[in-house]
Amino acid sequence: MIFGATLLLAVNFVIGKLCQKEGGASLNRSLLNTILGGAFSIVIMFFINGCTFHFNWTAALLALGVALTGMYNILGFRIMKKASLALYTFFLMTGGMIVPYVYGLIFLNEPFSVWRTIGLALIFFSLFLNGKDSFGKCGWQVLALCVGVFLLNGFVSVFSKAHQISPEAVTPAEFSMMGSAIRIVVCAAILPFTHPSSDEPKRLPFKLIPYVALSALIGGISYLLQLISASTLPATVCYPILTGGSMIFTALAGALFFREKPGKMMIVSLIIAFIGTCMFL
Repeated sequence: MIFGATLLLAVNFVIGKLCQKEGGASLNRSLLNTILGGAFSIVIMFFINGCTFHFNWTAALLALGVALTGMYNILGFRIMKKASLALYTFFLMTGGMIVPYVYGLIFLNEPFSVWRTIGLALIFFSLFLNGKDSFGKCGWQVLALCVGVFLLNGFVSVFSKAHQISPEAVTPAEFSMMGSAIRIVVCAAILPFTHPSSDEPKRLPFKLIPYVALSALIGGISYLLQLISASTLPATVCYPILTGGSMIFTALAGALFFREKPGKMMIVSLIIAFIGTCMFL
């Protein structure tokens, strides 16, 4: 299931790139896509859940944590104005890997494994290879934002794991619906303070809607598989595999669908990430 979730993340990457080409990549467009995609996701998850919905405050608070920490993309737009995508991706993915790993060891008493720790270090190193050229080109303010992204993405996984092992947990589809509803409210509150870029259409193109709907379906199923996996797999296993696997599958998807030819350093880092990911099996 975790490998299925990882593969679907790469598919969603392709759909996201298509959305950017059709509708733009500004913060305004990102918020609009999140609102529209969240609405589609609620409908899809409602039907997956058998047209039923159950609510409790514990699940709602954890969904609030996932929704708020999942807004790291707002910091991402600020980072990428002054630094590279590689630097942003490095902090984003290492946070999503290391924070839940440490959480599992300290708070869930998950067993320490030398091989898995080596695998974690290898994935970290592979990500560092991709972003190392960007570290000397940004100031402390950008690095502070990067640390924020590191922590926020990490806590998305922590809140998700905490829900799945809670006795008050609702179904994964219901938890996903709660998170989508909260994100819609937050994005709608921010949207009036943003504007599309000068090269973007003033309104979202109608032809963008199928892409957003498909993204909601693929991303929703991926997140469901992640939640189901998190209920049985240790956090020290689940999230490093998700990070290493998504790095590999996303690079392959970029090469396959967008002819993004990986350089020698990228190929070396992908091999290292693959070896590191295999150490968690």
